[in-house]
Amino acid sequence: MTERKPMGMTFDSWIDRQIDASIKRGEFDKLPGQGEPLPGVTGRYDPDWWIKEKLARENLDLTPETIVARREVERWMETYLTLASAASVKAQALKLNVKIEAANKTDLGPHLPQPLLDIDALMSQWAAERTKTDAQG
Repeated sequence: MTERKPMGMTFDSWIDRQIDASIKRGEFDKLPGQGEPLPGVTGRYDPDWWIKEKLARENLDLTPETIVARREVERWMETYLTLASAASVKAQALKLNVKIEAANKTDLGPHLPQPLLDIDALMSQWAAERTKTDAQG
């Protein structure tokens, strides 16, 4: 059982006395992580270190849906001309438009609505690129 604080002794000095006794008994020797820097300490003060660590530890992403949709559209626009068929271009564009509509309806994050993809323009551009590729090859 833990010893009670003696009358007339401050809590600070009583705790210090208990710590000193534990050190003399060797209870702080060979603790895990002894001599290693504290996790998250980089030398520069970051007041948000704890939330960043929690997000990383729990693999959470708080990026607003509109920004996620915008990034997904940007990545898709870089590669859609390489798709094999017009049907796959149209199907993927329609699927992205559904995600864009859902993201634009959220109230969270900055109001940066992503415009819907113009499927007819994408199909025309894909067909023109395909014709140009076929003519060269």
